[in-house]
Amino acid sequence: MPQVVIVIPDRALRLVWEYAFAAAGWRTHTADTTIDALAVAFNVDADALVTTLADASGASTGLDLVREFAADVELKDVPRYLLAPAGLRLADADATIFAQPCDPYWLIVDADTHLGRTTPTGLGHRPLSHDDRDVAIHSWWWTLAATDLIQQALRHWREHHDLERVLLFAGERLGQRIGAEVSLVASHPEGKELALWRPEEASVRTWLVSFGEAGWWRIIAPEEGLTVAHIECIGALAAALGNVSGSR
Repeated sequence: MPQVVIVIPDRALRLVWEYAFAAAGWRTHTADTTIDALAVAFNVDADALVTTLADASGASTGLDLVREFAADVELKDVPRYLLAPAGLRLADADATIFAQPCDPYWLIVDADTHLGRTTPTGLGHRPLSHDDRDVAIHSWWWTLAATDLIQQALRHWREHHDLERVLLFAGERLGQRIGAEVSLVASHPEGKELALWRPEEASVRTWLVSFGEAGWWRIIAPEEGLTVAHIECIGALAAALGNVSGSR
């Protein structure tokens, strides 16, 4: 089982990252200071480090932490990930930067790739348990997932200003995230419009989202069906893309 060291001072955010790595089959370890993080990473033979740019109580900044790892003979090859505000330029960070708010899924995909592992699509389909804490963290995670997908889509739009290209890109990322097949079709396909979704309709496999003249997303749901978290994620992303479409 791979090992990750997480140094995130915000407790709520740290819980989400611990939960996500655990769902992906990683063993998680937390630390509050640079010295603690170095010691934990050495003792568990860490496979990844995740930290934030923000100061931790009594600790150095995340930049200092990743630089300490990069300079350490034993730990310099451990992949280092730094969560930083979007748009901030950190060319000399000695780490792979993920813009916040960040869905842990995409960082875990990168960390798994370093180890030759494959991260399951649709990771975090349902809570790890029915415990109230797990249910709450699961909900926070999918809020991050939706926000991250929206930011990715809007960055793609700013770079290319091509709606069809953005819909294809966002559909591909959405499909990977929720474990579904998402395709862009020009004419009205067969299926049920997502706006009419009901929780008891898990047997419906093909759902549709309209983007007007730009076409339709045809979403073939995973075998487990779509969850409320999936629907909210799809809806938020579609609304953001609909605003882009309307502003052209």
